[in-house]
Amino acid sequence: MLKNKLYLYGGDATTLPAHLHFGKFMLNKFKSFGSFDAFINAATDERMTYNELTQLTVDVALSLVHIGVKKGDVVSICSENVMEFLPVVYGTLAAGATFSPINVTCEKVVLLHRLNLVQPKILFFSPSGYNKHKESVKLLTFIEKIIIFGEPVEKTVGFKDFLTQHASVEDFEAAPVNGSEDIALILFSSGTSGVSKGIKLSHLSLLIYTQEEDAVLSLGLMTLELFEWCSSYGLAWTFFMNQKGSTIVFYDNADARKCFEIIEQYKINVMPTTLRTLTEMINLTDSSHYDTSSIKLIGVAGTICDESILEAMRKR
Repeated sequence: MLKNKLYLYGGDATTLPAHLHFGKFMLNKFKSFGSFDAFINAATDERMTYNELTQLTVDVALSLVHIGVKKGDVVSICSENVMEFLPVVYGTLAAGATFSPINVTCEKVVLLHRLNLVQPKILFFSPSGYNKHKESVKLLTFIEKIIIFGEPVEKTVGFKDFLTQHASVEDFEAAPVNGSEDIALILFSSGTSGVSKGIKLSHLSLLIYTQEEDAVLSLGLMTLELFEWCSSYGLAWTFFMNQKGSTIVFYDNADARKCFEIIEQYKINVMPTTLRTLTEMINLTDSSHYDTSSIKLIGVAGTICDESILEAMRKR
């Protein structure tokens, strides 16, 4: 057979572990990154190292199992990007359960459609997300527990109170899964061709999808995260960069000027972005004094980007 000249063919560098367990795979990666920062909240400069991420992932997994979460159950998060978000994602996968993110900006009808579609057993909320959606979720009987990233309100549980279980990372073993069949993620389609649909990704699919060899990407790189972790691109990109030992610097709703400030302050090397943000940065007046010399790679997602925009950004 001959290659189709209209196709782009990937390389053969993907390495698949024998266990085919995405949660276990990520935990093993984290262990080798030690005291490097995994996440920085640019709004507060709060930091989490890979050692801390590994330990919190283990504690989340054990605490989820302790309250009855098992393989086949779904755990969801409805929150802005916060420090606890990814440890819960990784902890859910390590517990053998399925993770499905819910966009905190969803309107009531969309929110209820997505929740009824995946029927999460445990639902994590940010305080603002809970205040916005608490009336909508009260009558959903399949939700057994609501956990708040912060102090508990009404009949919810605070995140610190949820973390009842602890063990050393060396003693922890992720719950077994059948990597080629068991579902790791349920993401949602955009809804442009009808109602939003649930897209199932197995552990094996994630292992293949999030691995890529790139000489530019290496341990210690600083990445500016502008995408929400409830989006498929934001989540996949973070998985990919966490595998590399990159530091993810995040900021909620950063405008063009704030992007320049963060790039300069944290010496950002990698910036995945959208055409809109890219255009706003190019058009921002009085931005030439910001030091952007640390940038090595810019990714543009979401729509076609005209070459003139890319060239303008290269010059900038």
